[in-house]
Amino acid sequence: IPENRNVNAQENLQQQADMERQNREAQEKAQEERRRQIDNERRQARLRLERMKPRVLTSNVDQLREALPHIGIERKEGDGF
Repeated sequence: IPENRNVNAQENLQQQADMERQNREAQEKAQEERRRQIDNERRQARLRLERMKPRVLTSNVDQLREALPHIGIERKEGDGF
């Protein structure tokens, strides 16, 4: 009977080690997935910013054109603005 206890103890230790390994692998997989998700979100945000920049610049130019007469500057044809 002591032999059975020893075998059972070894099996229990092996099962515990297997469960700990599986937990560790699951955590590592979840962390890697989260890293990929964060990288993807950053990439998407950069793309959105890049697409917004031209609109912001155009908007600023339009605002400047509208403001020029208010500060006494007359635009002329071909002034590049």
